[in-house]
Amino acid sequence: MIYKTKKKIVLTLLTFVLVIFVMFPIFWMARISITPKSILFSRPVRILPSQITFKTFGELFNHSKFLKYYMNSIIVAVGTILLCSFTSILAAYSFSRFSYKGKKTLMLISLTSQMFPAALLILSLYLLYQKIGLINSYQGLILAHSSFALPLSIWIIKSYFDTIPKELEDSAKMDGLGKLKSLFYIIIPLSYPGIIAATIYIFIYSWNDFIFGLTLTTQDKFRILAPGISLTFMGQMEYLWSEMMSASILTSLPIVIAFLFLQKYFVKGLTAGAVKQ
Repeated sequence: MIYKTKKKIVLTLLTFVLVIFVMFPIFWMARISITPKSILFSRPVRILPSQITFKTFGELFNHSKFLKYYMNSIIVAVGTILLCSFTSILAAYSFSRFSYKGKKTLMLISLTSQMFPAALLILSLYLLYQKIGLINSYQGLILAHSSFALPLSIWIIKSYFDTIPKELEDSAKMDGLGKLKSLFYIIIPLSYPGIIAATIYIFIYSWNDFIFGLTLTTQDKFRILAPGISLTFMGQMEYLWSEMMSASILTSLPIVIAFLFLQKYFVKGLTAGAVKQ
């Protein structure tokens, strides 16, 4: 009994230390964002600033470039979710329910494509986009994000489709429903945790993208948040730390909100198929 109590205390302390280690960068980002510029680099360094200001947040809302970057990120993320989710559902249904020649090869290709880093393919993608006129366009970013988010999304949704009994589709077939109608009227409504998990992953991938947004867009009109913040607030001679940290907090809010409200679906979708019955 004493051993179990000590073990519990140790695990609690380790968890507490780990939480502090993970949360400290976020805390420090928030601290810098609300610290006046005049005392930002004052010594000695304080954990909590002696003065607090939210002026930089107000300045960001009046910053035309930042608002444009935010709107661009929303447009690209929503477009990526729509395209990638629809494609993932169809591909996952194909892998889960049909048997055909080359199926295993296609599944292997979709999985191994995740091993290639974006930096390895960005030059070829840039040259291709330049030829077909997709540089500086929402469509180009949406296609790039979808192509890299698609493989894992397919496997997340497929693992959930595999848990749904095929007898439901057999019954629907007897009632006159075809494969596509069975998918949209039976399979998808029963698979919403897996689809939500894939959607969250797609959104995070698109929202946090840096390399595609930096390389495939050269105009502020189409630039998204991550490269936009970097190019706007990080200069050769000066870093605008307060503005950059405030922008980072506002950029993080959609992801935090998504996890707060959809966390249970995300976990349920990722763990689908882990236990076979």
